[in-house]
Amino acid sequence: MNLSARQICQNLNLQLVGNAAVADLLLSGIEFDTRLIRNGSSTCFITFQGSRSGFEFLSNAYEVGVRVFWCQQQVDPSQFPDACFILSENTLSDYQLLASLHVKQFSMPLVGIAGSNGKTIVKEWLAQLLQGFFAIVKSPKSFNSQIGVPYSLLLAEPYHTLGIFEAGVSKSGEMDKLARIFVPDIGIFTNIGTAHDEGFLDKEQKLAEKLSLFSTSRFLVYHIDNQMIHQYIQQHFVVPELIGWTWKNKEGSHAIWSDGSVEIPVELPFSDLASLENLGQCLGCLKVLDMLSDDVLKRVALLENIPLRLSSRRGMYNTQIIDDSYSNDIAGLKIALDFQEQNKALPEQPKSIVLSEMIQSGLTDEACYKQVFALLDQYNIDRRFVIGRRLLSFVEKFQPKNTRAFHSVEALLEQVSLATLSHESILIKGNRLSELEAISRKWQAESHGSMLEVNLDALRTNLQYIRSLLPFDTRIMAMVKAFAYGSGAEAVARMLDLNRIDYLGVAYIDEGVHLRQCGIKTPIMVMNPSEEGFEDLVFYNLEPAVFSFQLLKKLTAFLKVKSIQGFKVHIEIDTGMNRLGFCKSDWNSLIAWFSDEPILKPVSVFSHLAASEKPDHDAFTLEQIDGYFQFVGLLNAILHEPIAFSHIQNSEGILRFPQTQANMVRLGIALYGISDQERQQIHLQLAARWISRVAQVREISAGDSVSYGRTFVAEKPMNIATVDLGYADGFHRSLSNGIGQLKVKGEWRPILGRICMDMCMIDVSGLQVQEGDEVVIFDDADSLKRLATQQNTIPYEVLTSIGQRVKRVYLSGV
Repeated sequence: MNLSARQICQNLNLQLVGNAAVADLLLSGIEFDTRLIRNGSSTCFITFQGSRSGFEFLSNAYEVGVRVFWCQQQVDPSQFPDACFILSENTLSDYQLLASLHVKQFSMPLVGIAGSNGKTIVKEWLAQLLQGFFAIVKSPKSFNSQIGVPYSLLLAEPYHTLGIFEAGVSKSGEMDKLARIFVPDIGIFTNIGTAHDEGFLDKEQKLAEKLSLFSTSRFLVYHIDNQMIHQYIQQHFVVPELIGWTWKNKEGSHAIWSDGSVEIPVELPFSDLASLENLGQCLGCLKVLDMLSDDVLKRVALLENIPLRLSSRRGMYNTQIIDDSYSNDIAGLKIALDFQEQNKALPEQPKSIVLSEMIQSGLTDEACYKQVFALLDQYNIDRRFVIGRRLLSFVEKFQPKNTRAFHSVEALLEQVSLATLSHESILIKGNRLSELEAISRKWQAESHGSMLEVNLDALRTNLQYIRSLLPFDTRIMAMVKAFAYGSGAEAVARMLDLNRIDYLGVAYIDEGVHLRQCGIKTPIMVMNPSEEGFEDLVFYNLEPAVFSFQLLKKLTAFLKVKSIQGFKVHIEIDTGMNRLGFCKSDWNSLIAWFSDEPILKPVSVFSHLAASEKPDHDAFTLEQIDGYFQFVGLLNAILHEPIAFSHIQNSEGILRFPQTQANMVRLGIALYGISDQERQQIHLQLAARWISRVAQVREISAGDSVSYGRTFVAEKPMNIATVDLGYADGFHRSLSNGIGQLKVKGEWRPILGRICMDMCMIDVSGLQVQEGDEVVIFDDADSLKRLATQQNTIPYEVLTSIGQRVKRVYLSGV
């Protein structure tokens, strides 16, 4: 960025207070999350109104070396004697204005992409198609929000010759703010869908506001076959040049792209409608840039459906493999390094990287790779393996520490034994042409075809949505028991820890011990402690729930022997669940117990709602809540200081009874994206996607039977596919004989015969299915709920029954 705090104030007419000497130091960047700060002395830390990671974390940023702060709250500079403060009335607006002034310095054309779906794919495909013809700056991953757009614009440098930026909005009025700071020369409008419908009066208002980004653009690219978009643009939009395109004469893998003035024959790399629409948008932009040359069009056939998220999975020799092998630039490298740092299995875990060349960065190789290796130094990467001729030359010339260079992927795999990287976190970061995914495939631990993809971004989004329903000071305990509802407790807990969850809840002491051994520092409540685990409670700083006098007596006696006082516990009372907890008849004795008890310190009182999701039992639920608060009042009346937290609301209670929330809630299934309430389900994203693959395809004749017991006999010739999925994976045997279905090539197809321990068979007649094709067990809330219904159970059981041998892969776009 190369601006000082004083220059920022001069450019934006803002006030500067604090240490004047620091105000003239050049800054390399602006960060809004203390966890992402690697070079505090040259970083400005900015806070935003209402951000939990904002004003209250100034001290954290100061401790990691930050000396320039940008706030809209008044501060006492004497608390930070070596720091200076930029003061704004609205930090977000001023941050956006700074980004606007920054990008306006450069004369390069700007491409803006808006719409409901496909923005990131279109951006990445454009970058691949134009690689080598332009030095491109683009939004990292899916940074397209009110904060993400200015963050992306500030990445622009004088050597860039093309900017490609996404812009996304979730409610009315947001696009107007982005349009004031970002004026694209070329607009691409992808489509209009149902996402964020609740933030607008109707679909037409949403369409109008999303399109408003392009009100002063010179070109607008859109799919003319979408009648709603086409009619609105024709009637209401004034843009000098409209590029309304369509596909013509589609036959097999060939079609003609046309905008009415030119027709371009294209060899199609995809057949699904979404990919064809995204490809058409790219071709429209290529036409505007006058880049429909043979050299560029040859690249179209090489495009692939790229993974848009970093993925983390277990590797052999207890390694962690983080795969980000589809694009490579400096901004993306920093994001991947952040992800690696935040998702290490242990705080002290060694880190390695496999890195490919950066093609056409706009810098000389020397300047580019000096920046790259400076980043690797900032993130304390222990071992660096680099691939490619340019990197090889750089390493030979400058000999950066702990670095080995290779001509090819094959050479690296031949010369590097994964056993020598045992227990390390390994980031694989490269461009698509380098084919680094071959390394990830060879080094991953499991080869079983069934896989549970856990979307950490969806978990984060669900958490943010629940937080938006709560008062700002209401705390959240997130439940990660039962392997985090099948998603993997370690990875989910680490994501929650990074997002500053207040408490974690587990069922058993062993679950809490595992999280502590993985470096999780967040307070942990254990709901079902046992006497044999008391030592671990103390050693690992776990906080037990107490639900009976017998447990109270045993725990108190143990702590007395250890000479421990003030040990934190959580009191569970029974208000109608009749499972665990002190009954109403116990309450007077319980209160007397804690009236003068120095050994135990009650941190919270909690209870369980029995039917919070059932409207016909609301009267009973409200009785539970009333009884609960009655006990809390009685207990607080006798304590020297009131208990810190009280919590009775579970996921459905949070969503259905917001008026009865205490100062903490317990977040369970809603965190993972499931609600029984239709009006709430639309706000949640299922965080898990269970998939497998086709192992074999074969033809069978009339009269042939399928699977054990010959319970299915074909009445006619048909094609069947054997899928790597059985009841040992958690795919219940009750789904046999057509009760369950699996999705392949976009169609749900029935199970044929009985499900085996490791395999099952489905009907794929009429589909072009091949070995290795993806098969979906569930991929959204509806398909998970349907699967649960077919098993005569609930989504909880489906998720927690997914077998341990099903590999968990963790995805994140941030």
